[in-house]
Amino acid sequence: MYRGGLPRGWSTGYCNHMADSYGTMGFQLVVSRETDPVWNLAMEEIMFSELAAGSCRLFVYRNSDSVICGRFQNPWLEADTNWLAEQDVPLVRRASGGGTVWHDTGNWNFSFMMDRDGFDQQANLGFLGRCLEKLGFPVSITGRGDLFLDGRKVSGNAMVKKSDRVLHHASLLVDSDLARLRRSLRLEIPQEMLVRSRGVASVRSPVTRLADHCSSERLAGLWDEILQILTMSLNTDCRFSGGTDLNGIDQLVGRNTSWDWNFGQTPEFTLTPATRPELALTIRDGRVLDSFGAQALGLSGQIFPGVAGLVRMGFVGLNGQ
Repeated sequence: MYRGGLPRGWSTGYCNHMADSYGTMGFQLVVSRETDPVWNLAMEEIMFSELAAGSCRLFVYRNSDSVICGRFQNPWLEADTNWLAEQDVPLVRRASGGGTVWHDTGNWNFSFMMDRDGFDQQANLGFLGRCLEKLGFPVSITGRGDLFLDGRKVSGNAMVKKSDRVLHHASLLVDSDLARLRRSLRLEIPQEMLVRSRGVASVRSPVTRLADHCSSERLAGLWDEILQILTMSLNTDCRFSGGTDLNGIDQLVGRNTSWDWNFGQTPEFTLTPATRPELALTIRDGRVLDSFGAQALGLSGQIFPGVAGLVRMGFVGLNGQ
């Protein structure tokens, strides 16, 4: 059963009761055939926007290598955008809040969609935790709504709330490439560079994977196992979809691949050399505003070159110039 770490007011009995009740709620279970992150995020958003009143849906998908940032985050301060470009790994902004995460086909995603009146974050996490328990992975739940396995984070979650509905999605680290995960999210900001940002920062935690707690033979069949558990627990059929039947899918895919969405939507932020505050750079809508510092670097009105790009330009070493 669930081990320690439940938030105040939670109980094993509550989580198990709510998890068991999901089989009577009329859930639709949809599994994506796609692994393209811009496509899956578009599918998720459309299915959420078209959710009929009183309906519940669980959308399950896996993405190819990518970095997904929260709606109100600063990708330049969350990920090494220069490394991503070198590796041809896309960075995609999602419509919900939460932190920046690495996705690959070893990171599985579960999106709960339901009426706002019937939404219960505790119940969703309890359901997912109970499914993992049935598979032999006993998890604990933190006050932030993360799932931990043997003291390390194995699942995080984020949500977006509309007036009448809620999208609540959780990721699950199954056999992600942790080296690429850590490298993609490793951003070294020089101590000489002062940062002021309106964006929401991610909260980092030590992570683990289901692969670290089972044999390779078991891992090979885990995807089919969890789909079977979900089908049985929700008392429903599993429908596979490529999303081509969704109205507006091409428009959202286009948005998800655009620089204006992924970088231009970044909240305003300022970078300042500690020893030369008069050379501060302010970036709004992804472009460097005109200032003394911007003129000194020839960046006025230009697309922000990234932290590494500024370092190469000598931004933090301008003292005495």
